[in-house]
Amino acid sequence: MFLKKWGQSAQNLLKQLGEHTQVNAPRRPPTQLEEFRRIWEDIQAFYQSMIAHGHHQGERDPLDDATLLERSPVPALLYNLVRILCDESELNKSSADPGPCLEFLLNKRCLDHLCAYGQTDRPPGMLALVLQTLDGMFTGIRQPLLPHMSVHFPVSQLLRVIVTSGLSGVQFLRARHATVNVLHTLAHKLRDDPGLLGFFYDETGRRNNSEFLLFSALLLYLEDERREDRTKTHEAVLCCLQLPGLAVAEQIALHSRFCSVVVKRLVSIYNHFPRELDVEAAAEFLGFGKVGGSSDPLLKAYREQIEWIDQIARVSNTIVAKHLATHICEEFLTAVVAPHLMETSEDKSRTATIYLKEFVQKVHGDAIVKTMVLFLFGADSTPEVRAVEGTFNPNPSIRDTLIHRMDSLNEDLSVATLQLFDALLSRHHWITVNSLVLRNLRTKAHLSNTKYESGAMVPASSIIALIPKLSMSLDDDSLREYVLDAQKQISRCLDTFGMWEEGHKTSSKYHRLSVEDEYQAVYMGNSLAKSFSRPSSVQPSPATSPSHHPSPSPTNVSSAISSISLSAMSNPQSTETVDSPHNGQNGETDLSSSPTADSTSEQPADEFYEGVFLEVLFNKLERLLSTSLVQNVLVTGLFARLACYPAVGAGDAAELLHSYILDPECPLKPHVRALPRVLQQVIAEADARAPTIPDFTTRLKIARRGLNVEAHKPHPAESMIGDLNDEAKQKFIEGYVVLQEFGKELCGIAKAKEEMHALSQAAAQRLLSI
Repeated sequence: MFLKKWGQSAQNLLKQLGEHTQVNAPRRPPTQLEEFRRIWEDIQAFYQSMIAHGHHQGERDPLDDATLLERSPVPALLYNLVRILCDESELNKSSADPGPCLEFLLNKRCLDHLCAYGQTDRPPGMLALVLQTLDGMFTGIRQPLLPHMSVHFPVSQLLRVIVTSGLSGVQFLRARHATVNVLHTLAHKLRDDPGLLGFFYDETGRRNNSEFLLFSALLLYLEDERREDRTKTHEAVLCCLQLPGLAVAEQIALHSRFCSVVVKRLVSIYNHFPRELDVEAAAEFLGFGKVGGSSDPLLKAYREQIEWIDQIARVSNTIVAKHLATHICEEFLTAVVAPHLMETSEDKSRTATIYLKEFVQKVHGDAIVKTMVLFLFGADSTPEVRAVEGTFNPNPSIRDTLIHRMDSLNEDLSVATLQLFDALLSRHHWITVNSLVLRNLRTKAHLSNTKYESGAMVPASSIIALIPKLSMSLDDDSLREYVLDAQKQISRCLDTFGMWEEGHKTSSKYHRLSVEDEYQAVYMGNSLAKSFSRPSSVQPSPATSPSHHPSPSPTNVSSAISSISLSAMSNPQSTETVDSPHNGQNGETDLSSSPTADSTSEQPADEFYEGVFLEVLFNKLERLLSTSLVQNVLVTGLFARLACYPAVGAGDAAELLHSYILDPECPLKPHVRALPRVLQQVIAEADARAPTIPDFTTRLKIARRGLNVEAHKPHPAESMIGDLNDEAKQKFIEGYVVLQEFGKELCGIAKAKEEMHALSQAAAQRLLSI
């Protein structure tokens, strides 16, 4: 008995001692897996308790309480859940295998439960919280998640619910920012690993019924853009557009609203523009003279949308780019821009021209540029025929209307149109140059000797002889600046020649058929193709009285003249009144009575006509000494653009253009106008009129300093230019400066072509010697 009692007492003592030891011993911290498991169990316990509480009370479900999520521990629990997974991934970053916590997440199908909670958005705000959790996992976990079915299946189901809802539910609007972040992350994952694409394709058996869930979800937020989410939405869309495969491109271009949505926003912005701006309002709107440019939010949105469209065209599949270009043609250029561009009001048409120039300057993608130039210039590649004098075309094309506006009596309209053509020529697209110039040179009707070698290099020294009263060597520093600038322009032109018509060295017949085929493919399939010419009910605008407010900012054409201050250009200018053998009585073209290329005459086959574009430019160049400074800069800049086209390697027509613009020795027929001949006439007039102006040499130097052509040095006669009350003499001196700088610019272009040709020949010789 004693032994039995003693044994029980010993057991009790040992039990008490063990409990005491267990209480006072230091506890082992839980492992990551244990903590992860506890967090997940707490989340499930919260939902189970809320559901049980709702059933027990029989009243309003507590999960519908808008403040429940803020008061609950769920946000902190999900945050810790993601933190543990990211820490584990960082520790095992050298391994592709999932760690114990991630393996628990996958095996227990935790994301199935989370996405189910998010789909119902109960309690309110749960959808946004789940999306934030998913985004944290996808960005923080290094190991691949999407290949696991327990991940991509619930995520795709959640995307399907978002797409099906169409953002009609309040919960999806509340979770907008979190949704865009997840879509942005998933799009980057797909771009980096296109093999994951199949997880987000919802196919019901036929290809036409398939749906790219991720892109469809992005499209919802693209339609309902807000500035805070726009950048990420655009980046995500670009990632999707870069995915390989014809099926994805067809799905986006042919079976979604993507192209319409993108163009619809551009149209919406354009329609909010003021339809009419005077010169001062246009300068304020475009931000001329302001540091950082325009601050107008509407213009900024317009430029951003054009840049976004250009990005799409450059990175996407050809199918998407061409389909987008077709939508731009039908829904923007033809339906919106064309009617405004053909307005009879000069202020309205000038304003529309300014908006179009903004579009041209921002577009670089081949598909969009080709659509734009076909819209403006059409498909005709046959040589132009001189119009019958006194005839009137009641239905001129956009091309002819714009060309004649370059010589409008309204100087502001003329300047805006010249700036538009400068932007178009800066794109270096072959359809533009072909329509304006090349189509008329291919016949070689301007040459007295058709065996002339048109691609020969023009010595820069032959151009120096054209520069009036300016002694300059080929090593002059100012000339070197022009040479470097010309090399950049020629290089950009050569880079775009890959987009020019294939087989450019073939006959003109091939060119004509090729352009017409492009025109038919892009435009003639839609019902709006007739809008490329002016509707018969719209008449050309009558010429108005000359405007005395030139455009506040010229296009940057030459290195020297481009630095002219805005104040120098804002002086009141009168229109040109010098008679020209190629113009009417006042030397200007009146759109209400000017003939167009569509009103043709019986022109002999061997008679050369330079075309209406060069005809207008030559007319304005002949009046250079009596024209406003801003127009002179733009006109000479257009000729410089044409002179920068390569002399060799771009086909016979481009070689003819090189000789026609630059070569003083080109064997021309007696009555053919070419740039060297017109320049010689203008220079002869300048030399004859210069002695009639008192102190001409001094005044010329002062004018060059005032126009920032030369470094400013104080001069005792600094104010002498101001005592010329005769506006015609002031224009003459400014025109003389432009003439000198234009000669230097042409000389720089010729020398740049010489140097680049010599380098290419040397490189070819080295290749042959290897």
